[in-house]
Amino acid sequence: MNLSSDFSGISKDLGEIKSALKDNIKKDDLTKALENLVKQSDIEQIVTIIVEKLLGTLRNEIKKEVNDKVTEITNKQNTEIQLLKSQNSALSNQLEEQNIRLNSITIEMEDTMNKSYSALSMANYNEQYSRKFNIKMVNFQTENDENLRESFLKTVKDDLDLKLEKRDIVAIHRLRSYKSGVPPVIVKVVNSEGKKQQL
Repeated sequence: MNLSSDFSGISKDLGEIKSALKDNIKKDDLTKALENLVKQSDIEQIVTIIVEKLLGTLRNEIKKEVNDKVTEITNKQNTEIQLLKSQNSALSNQLEEQNIRLNSITIEMEDTMNKSYSALSMANYNEQYSRKFNIKMVNFQTENDENLRESFLKTVKDDLDLKLEKRDIVAIHRLRSYKSGVPPVIVKVVNSEGKKQQL
C-alpha cells in the first residue's frame, strides 16, 4: 500500500465531512442553540435559590442546635432547682423540729425555774423555821478546856433560874467571828419551848 494514496483518501474524507457540515449547520441553528443555553439571569436565579436553600438549612441546623443546648441547660437547671427545693424542704423540717424541741426545752426550763424558786422559798422557810430552835449568845466567856454544853447549862440555871437537861440541847458551838472580842455561841435546842423559857 502506498502512503501517498492513504493521505489522499483521508483528505478526500475530510473534504466530504466539511461539505456535509456546511450543508447541515446553519446560522439559525446556532442562534437557536445559544438561546436554549442557560441565560445569565437564569444562572443568578438558580444560584439565589441554592443559596437560600443552603441558608434555610443552615438556619434550621443552628436553630436546632441552639434549642438542644437551651433544653439541655434548662433540664440541668430544673434538676438543680429540684435538688435545692429538696434540700430546702429538709432544712425546713429540721428547723421545725428544732423549734419544737426549743419550745419543749423552754417549757421545761420555766418549770424548772418555778420549782427552783419554790424550793428556794421552802429552803428559806425551813431555815427560818429551824432558827427558831437556835439561841445565839454573845459575850459568853471562854475557858481553858471548856465544855460549852456544861457551861451553858450552868449559866442558864444560875443566871436565868431555868433548868435544862443535856438532852434539851441538840448542838452547841462557837461561831467564827472576825470582830475583836469573844466569839458568840450558837445553841440548838430540841424545841422552841425551851427557847421561850430561856427568853
